[in-house]
Amino acid sequence: MTNNVFVTCVRASDKVFWYESPAADGMTEALPIGNGRIGGLVYGHPDKERINMNDITLWTGDDNPSQDYWGPGFGNYQTFGNIVVDLPDHKDNTNYRRALDIGDAVSTVQYEAHGVQYKREYFVSHVSEVLVGRLTADKGKAYTGRIELLDIHNVTSNAVNNTIAVDGKLVNDLRFAWKVLVQNTGGSLKVNDAVIEFNGCDALTLIVSAGTDYVFDDSKKFKSGEDPAVHVNQWVGKSAEKSYDSLRAEHLSDFHALFNRVNLDLGQSSAQQTALPTVKRKVAAVTTFDPDFEEMFYQFGRYLMISSSRNSLPANLQGLWNDNNSPPWHADYHTDLNIQMNYWPVETANLGECHLPLFNMVRSLLNPWRKQTRAAKGLLTPEGKHSSKGVATAGQHNIYGGMALLWDEWDKTDTAWFWKVFYAKLLIGQTITCINYVTRYAQHFWEHYAFGLNTTFLKDVAYPYLKEVSEFWDEQLKVVTNGTKEQLGKLVVFKGWSPEHGPHEDGVSYNQEIVWDLYTNYVKAADILGVDKEFRDRISGQRDKLLWPGIGSFGQLMEWMEEQPGEKDDHHRHTSHLFGVYPGHQFNWETSPTLANASL
Repeated sequence: MTNNVFVTCVRASDKVFWYESPAADGMTEALPIGNGRIGGLVYGHPDKERINMNDITLWTGDDNPSQDYWGPGFGNYQTFGNIVVDLPDHKDNTNYRRALDIGDAVSTVQYEAHGVQYKREYFVSHVSEVLVGRLTADKGKAYTGRIELLDIHNVTSNAVNNTIAVDGKLVNDLRFAWKVLVQNTGGSLKVNDAVIEFNGCDALTLIVSAGTDYVFDDSKKFKSGEDPAVHVNQWVGKSAEKSYDSLRAEHLSDFHALFNRVNLDLGQSSAQQTALPTVKRKVAAVTTFDPDFEEMFYQFGRYLMISSSRNSLPANLQGLWNDNNSPPWHADYHTDLNIQMNYWPVETANLGECHLPLFNMVRSLLNPWRKQTRAAKGLLTPEGKHSSKGVATAGQHNIYGGMALLWDEWDKTDTAWFWKVFYAKLLIGQTITCINYVTRYAQHFWEHYAFGLNTTFLKDVAYPYLKEVSEFWDEQLKVVTNGTKEQLGKLVVFKGWSPEHGPHEDGVSYNQEIVWDLYTNYVKAADILGVDKEFRDRISGQRDKLLWPGIGSFGQLMEWMEEQPGEKDDHHRHTSHLFGVYPGHQFNWETSPTLANASL
């Protein structure tokens, strides 16, 4: 029996992950909340609440001229540190529940201590640019404790009246600031050194914001030099003038406008399934289909995208969230697959606006990338010359235009791959021949246009980038002079590679398919806009001369121009040569059924 999928209004109340204990680890257990620029990881400890605070622009590093991935020039995504709410009398508690409602983007903590029912709510407002926390109880004078900011860069915090603020600089001179304002209902607040103490309060509201002086401007080395505390103070100050209910209402209205566009209905779970906490439910779902739970994980992906990609930098390897200053793989932008993986579903999930930060970042980094493209020995043309036009990038980059080579190689097709989105991660695996990366980036530009049909976006944003990437490839292809009758005279990517697998050689199917996809979509864009006919015709002619994969001795789509020894028994985890099936569209049952069948 086939389940039906309906697209209607989402039922927000059905979208709750909940747990019976506090988080022990930030990146695997704490609950993520965010507004696309700033965010927090909520641990939910009754006696010592911890909220790890992030801003997606908080990065060390620079333009990394050495291209050393492990050197200081590449840098790391950073965390500010932690907001700590110390409630020592709450250590002994019962009826604990920690939850994240992804339909409302609100995290909650509830428990009972000494006969009092306690509740905390947290969300991050995109409208007001603040993280908001509300601590309430069913009895008065229930809150006595202290609040502090623990800055992980060892910058001293400054407490004045009902605020604690931190202002500092990273080692690369990026300026940063973050601040918490505490409002109390009943009881009293008192500053003690860098800590705010509260005594006998009925309720507390925390208003937190953060920022840096990062800007999308390579002429300023991506730093404005302006004091971010100015904006942080404004965001906190204006939010403090609003009631908690008002802040919450505007947050819900803004979030629902995006989240409520899609509902996935795979059926109804049983009462026994829905009664389980998330940890136990996840285990049970391995053996028994839990339709609501599957729906929740689909919606969780949409929740994370909305929460980590709105109007600043795009989601990185960890989205927006980070609990230490040496995160795995720098929490960087891996253009070989991972950043594309973040954005594959964004258009089909009806979140096109969340795609825009990706384009803004790529366009801001083009000047540094152009310079490195012209100088890179790994990007020489088949004639042994430096590239004279177009743009490429390595497989990893930071937010300052700095690239890095993990294995001293380039993947030429990465810039082209940003044209398309969705399941390629499942099919393609990682690459290290890094010229592919900017080519891959191009897929996302086209996909955004294809879903929205915004010709202004196509003309002003997508087309210039797509043309520049195509200009790079105009110098990078070579003619096959030694091969089979079908191969002779065809154009191929020289010295290509099927990611982490097999030899480096000309005409690797994976590379060929990505360039074909780029050229096909560039021609479409030029035709829609009616521009650059001479160059359009040149690219169209090159596309039509590109070598297509062959079919091997056992009916398989060939991964290389020549079948490799032992290929039939090779079960490598990467199937990069299936790019033409998806996310590409070169092989399909309508136009190329033989190759589509060989791809099975």
